[in-house]
Amino acid sequence: MASIIQIRRDTAANWTATDPILAVGEIGYETNTGKLKIGDGLTIWSLIIYYSSAPLSTNQIDAITGSNTPSSLNVFATMLDIAGLVTTYAGLSDVNLTSLSNGETVKYDSGTGMWINTSFPSGISGLTATYIPVATSSSTIGDSTLTVAAIVVVSGSTMTGDILFTAGKGIDTTATGGTDILNIGATNADVVNIGRSGGTVNILGAVLNEYETNAYVTDKLITLNSGGAVASASATGFEIEENAIITGYIKTSATRNGFEILTPAIAYKATLLFTSLTADKIFTFPNNSGTFALLTDIPTLGSLGGQPLSTNLTSLSGLTYASSSFVKMTGANTFTLDTSAYITLTALSSSATGLTYTNGTGVFSLTALYVIPTTTEESNWNTAYANVITTFTTIGSSGAATLGSNTLNIPNYTLAGLSGQPLATNLTSLSGLAYASASFVKMTAAGTFGLDTNVYLTGTDFSGLFLLMGA
Repeated sequence: MASIIQIRRDTAANWTATDPILAVGEIGYETNTGKLKIGDGLTIWSLIIYYSSAPLSTNQIDAITGSNTPSSLNVFATMLDIAGLVTTYAGLSDVNLTSLSNGETVKYDSGTGMWINTSFPSGISGLTATYIPVATSSSTIGDSTLTVAAIVVVSGSTMTGDILFTAGKGIDTTATGGTDILNIGATNADVVNIGRSGGTVNILGAVLNEYETNAYVTDKLITLNSGGAVASASATGFEIEENAIITGYIKTSATRNGFEILTPAIAYKATLLFTSLTADKIFTFPNNSGTFALLTDIPTLGSLGGQPLSTNLTSLSGLTYASSSFVKMTGANTFTLDTSAYITLTALSSSATGLTYTNGTGVFSLTALYVIPTTTEESNWNTAYANVITTFTTIGSSGAATLGSNTLNIPNYTLAGLSGQPLATNLTSLSGLAYASASFVKMTAAGTFGLDTNVYLTGTDFSGLFLLMGA
């Protein structure tokens, strides 16, 4: 069974979009143009020239035959391309290529009248290059150091398209042991674009000077003094420059316990310290316009001619002096002078019976056993006073005591008058008990008597003999 060999293929647009590096001898075919490219293992797709079996162009012939000087050449070829041409035109007498290596170019040697292979020379200028060679190892062109697989523009030449680098590669300068400077757009560029929209740009070194017209920062929290040592954030903040002079800033204080603020229009700075805080606090600004007053700006009571409430009042502004007058409150926070003649506490006394006066406090009090009656008590008192006993009598031997016409009569009670009976005689009657024939007086409780009419047997009522027999 026959084998089918298929080469790598895609449309021209897809080849350019992916821009791969073809392996040495690997063929890439454009399905919509019918063109071929052959890889060298180093050069990206967009920089490889198309394979062609047609005769050499005028420029290619000039590059080999030396018909033109290097300053008028507009096409450079890689050493692999030149090597292929030399193989094809081995009989040309003005080309001397020896020990070919990747990364070299050709130049015209006027001393020998030959085109020779050499490394990229210094000082080439005035060339318009439509093809930029790819360095395969670290080499030097002019003052630029090339890294592996880096695309290099010859010093002084002009590019008409973009420079593309293999992933992870880029532009750098040689290490001289001193301060090595790499300039990008430092001479003619008015606008330098780095990165693409949505991409990430990392600046790993220290940025000493950065000039920006409009800076847009999407990071919600900017970190200053990142990676700083412990307690190293003194004087950390933002500065304002005018005419090459720092005229304003907001930065941490030297002791890192506050912030220093300097505005361009004021020559003096303000320092806000938070040394007295022992816990998190919230400071709320009022919804008013005005000037903040500090404790030192608030006048004292003494400076206002005031006097503490805890001390005796020595003066009251707005009141005209009047001898022996009193300050009287006539309304809320309103005072006036009262010149009425008042009696002092010590001028009072009491001579009333039952009423005592203390001149140190001005309090009247009742003497012991004296009270101030209520209305009812007063009425009873008047009745009692009207019926006061002035005469005492003992008329009669029985009946209730009487009070009338200020005379109290208590009878001279006798046993007979009270219907009593002497204890020494036989009891003939008992008050409160109704007669019942053949009844007995019976004590039913302490001091309580009643009649018992039960029939009881006497001793003579028993006759015969009771015999108690057991079983």
